[in-house]
Amino acid sequence: MNKHLSFIVYTLVLLACLLFLAGIITAGLASLNCIEKEVGGDCLKCLAEKNGLNKVMDLISSISIVLGTNFGAALGISLIQPRKTPTGRTGKFQFFRPIRNEDDKIPISEIFRIAACYIYIVGLLISFVFFILNKDECLVELIPQLKESLYGAVVGALAVLLGVPRARN
Repeated sequence: MNKHLSFIVYTLVLLACLLFLAGIITAGLASLNCIEKEVGGDCLKCLAEKNGLNKVMDLISSISIVLGTNFGAALGISLIQPRKTPTGRTGKFQFFRPIRNEDDKIPISEIFRIAACYIYIVGLLISFVFFILNKDECLVELIPQLKESLYGAVVGALAVLLGVPRARN
């Protein structure tokens, strides 16, 4: 990929990750500020529809799906046992092991891939905190969805960890 296109793609990825976190915080704060009863004659869902919050939450949900897919792929890639290199070195098993170039440098795409995994998990944890803090049933739909995604990520990571024998050195 040429430098200009790379810059645009990485900028869009960074923007999507920031939008993901901002959307979760917006949904969480809207849920905390909501009273289960009608607020000024309108319920939270009505206010969300009037303010266009539902469309933004659909976008955040879509970004979450892409980040979740990236997370699953990163877990899968980390399972691949390293082969011996021409120099005879082997690596240890570790989550989110970056793929290196021939000159042993980590490409920027790998840094973004791993950073996106951490941003995804942080976002899921933030949504879980908002879910716990909310005493009412008045939640923006995104918060319970992401709570379920957190459960899936934890179960997936646990299955990967327990299903993989330790690398012997």
